[in-house]
Amino acid sequence: MITNYESVGEEKKIALLENSIYYFLDSVFIQEKPEGYRLVVSHQKRVLADQHYPTIRGAKIAFTKLFSENAWQEGIQAFWSPFYSPDNQWLSDRLPENFQTH
Repeated sequence: MITNYESVGEEKKIALLENSIYYFLDSVFIQEKPEGYRLVVSHQKRVLADQHYPTIRGAKIAFTKLFSENAWQEGIQAFWSPFYSPDNQWLSDRLPENFQTH
């Protein structure tokens, strides 16, 4: 499925928050886009954040400001993976525009 955020042939790359469980979140990633970076945070198929930032640093800072109080313990630091190309189905299942409503 092609969404308004992607074009045919566009390589999709994300940086995954590897310790999202420490924040009690199902899925957190930053998607690299031609126009910047998209922070997507979801829990139980509910979108908690879907915002665009001009820099990767801005997206990471925004995550920390929005969700640092959710951490199970004080002092938890976000641990991001390097950017990589995820499985298309995995990414599609986690993009807010593809969430199913019941």
